[in-house]
Amino acid sequence: MTASAPVTDPARPSPPAPPPALGLLVLYTGRLEACRAFYAGLGLALVGEQHGDGPAHWSAELGPGCVLELYPAGGQPPTGRLRLALTVPYAPGGLAPGRHRREDPDGRIVLVTVGQPEEADGSTA
Repeated sequence: MTASAPVTDPARPSPPAPPPALGLLVLYTGRLEACRAFYAGLGLALVGEQHGDGPAHWSAELGPGCVLELYPAGGQPPTGRLRLALTVPYAPGGLAPGRHRREDPDGRIVLVTVGQPEEADGSTA
């Protein structure tokens, strides 16, 4: 018996391919500590990292398969004009629920949507 090509039913369309997804966003900055404090203050769980001989930097998981990293510019120009939109859970002492417009230490616009308190603890009203 010889192998044959799979049979395709023309009446049954192929499922759509998943859309592209963002996996990594690196922001280069001359103000690494100030940017770390800013993004941590928005609720990102930043972790210090260093790969081999590379520079020490900060990393936060934004969701399944997506990472934001803050790197020192290292004598190169920092990441310039950029607009980010983040959705973060409500945290007591943090931003109030709703939408906020902030500017990070390098002047990048960050739109932040903060969930309701009951969304943070898993309860429903």
